Amino acid sequence: MPVFSPNLSSRITAALALYLLLTAVLLSAALNTQLVALATSQQDALGGALSGQLAETLKQPVIDNDVISIQVILDNLLATTPVVARATVYSAANRILAQSQRSTQANLAVYTKPVNVDNTMLGQVRLELDGAVLVDDYRMPMWSGLGIWLALSVIFALWLRHTAAAYSRRIIALGNAFTDGDTAPGSELDQLERSLKPFVNHDEDEVIALPGSYAMLAVNIPNLPKWRAQLNAEHFSGMLKKIDDLIDTHLSLFKGNRLQSRATATLLQFDDNGEDHPVQRAINCANGLLRLSDRLVAAEKLPFEVRITAAYRCPRVQGSTWRNDLEREECIERLLDTLPLAGAWELIIDTGDLDEEDLTDCQLELLGAASVWQFRAYTGGRQEDFERQLDFLVAALK
Repeated sequence: MPVFSPNLSSRITAALALYLLLTAVLLSAALNTQLVALATSQQDALGGALSGQLAETLKQPVIDNDVISIQVILDNLLATTPVVARATVYSAANRILAQSQRSTQANLAVYTKPVNVDNTMLGQVRLELDGAVLVDDYRMPMWSGLGIWLALSVIFALWLRHTAAAYSRRIIALGNAFTDGDTAPGSELDQLERSLKPFVNHDEDEVIALPGSYAMLAVNIPNLPKWRAQLNAEHFSGMLKKIDDLIDTHLSLFKGNRLQSRATATLLQFDDNGEDHPVQRAINCANGLLRLSDRLVAAEKLPFEVRITAAYRCPRVQGSTWRNDLEREECIERLLDTLPLAGAWELIIDTGDLDEEDLTDCQLELLGAASVWQFRAYTGGRQEDFERQLDFLVAALK
């Protein structure tokens, strides 16, 4: 029997109801304002057109002072045009010649036109339009659209409430498994968070700062001394700056750190951040450096090459900083010793502390005598991911 109150679905239902109410009111107000503005515009256009047309039609009857014909025309106009509430024709002396109207309580809009013959005003036409008729014509589609939106929103709200209730029951069941049926105030999410707190949080006195596992790269340019001798100091420094930019950009993307260089090798370290395996980030970084360095060589027309070795280490003694530092030094020496095994533009991976499962989607060739793998290529979808990362790096370096 659940011990936590399932208020997740209730809160979602209340939020949806408030959302629907506010949205319906705002939509209705906005649409009604737009509707009135549209009806007013249509009314002005219609009033001007009808009064002008009626003035032209009544010229001859007004000249002939044919009141009966004028009355018939006005009656027909009201019979065929519901928006016209009252039509009146005045003589030049402002005397009513004829009038036709229907009963209405609305505020009417007045439109007048003179009846002119040879620039002489013989009379005047006065039309009064009932704008509510135009508004009513547009209001039905508006309410129909709002009704459809409200029906769809209610269906979605019911589905969401049902889904939230199902999740609420699952959270309650999971929370009960940790609390043995004890009740406590708060929502089911608050209860679950409190229930799991002992499993994910510890007091500071209980936390032991242990160095985690890490991967390392040694990046080597074997012909760097020759390259330095061939270039002037400014050109040499500029090229090294470009390589530094390549390395720094890769480290930013793959969350690595640069260590102090050894001999002609630059050392890069990738700590375990609890997300991607550090050796995977190191291999991605190494391949990106090889590809972009190769492009740099082609662009600058410089005869140099890059070799990289990689290794992964997991501390064997937890809590011993000195021992871990010694192991780090051994890892660096191992990287430097295996550098001669790497050919130009190749990546060599030390097999120590690594299984082939740690290098999934990587095509490797084992060099058994040296206990290292030679990286050949990515397999599966990893190659496409790597190409996208490479495009990002190229864009970042421009």
